Amino acid sequence: MRNNHNEKLVEAFQKMSDEQKAEFYKPGSAQSYEEIQKRLESMFCPSTPAPEKKVVEGWVARDKDGMIFLHKIRPQRVLFAEGFPPEEDFYELPKDSFPSITWESEPRKARIEITLVDDDNP
Repeated sequence: MRNNHNEKLVEAFQKMSDEQKAEFYKPGSAQSYEEIQKRLESMFCPSTPAPEKKVVEGWVARDKDGMIFLHKIRPQRVLFAEGFPPEEDFYELPKDSFPSITWESEPRKARIEITLVDDDNP
């Protein structure tokens, strides 16, 4: 990843005009590689905002049919219905999630972080 970043900086530097290059280098001043890299980054790599994130906390439980859900509140097993009572806030998870959680096991506290990603940067 770092090599790709450096390649982009070199490419950007090569596209600079002679005037830009002359302005970039300060005559008579010794600049370290890190100083040059920071200046190039500030010129050609605008800072990107932190990705948007959402954290959802709750309880993960599996019903007798093998479906698994993240519940907002700790669910109580309802034996006659062979599942957990429906509530307003719950999220169905992929059935293969958390194989250690079974119908027989107790619900487990969980936190799920959802991060938005750019289409061009998966």
